Amino acid sequence: MKYLNLDTKDAIAYIKNEILFQIQTPQKLKIQTIYT
Repeated sequence: MKYLNLDTKDAIAYIKNEILFQIQTPQKLKIQTIYT
């Protein structure tokens, strides 16, 4: 809930980054498990 203290634009960017991070992380983990 860090983004509550930010401006609206920063909050939107923060939320988008959080969503992208959550989407990309499982894919990276899958790639790592394939190559290890």
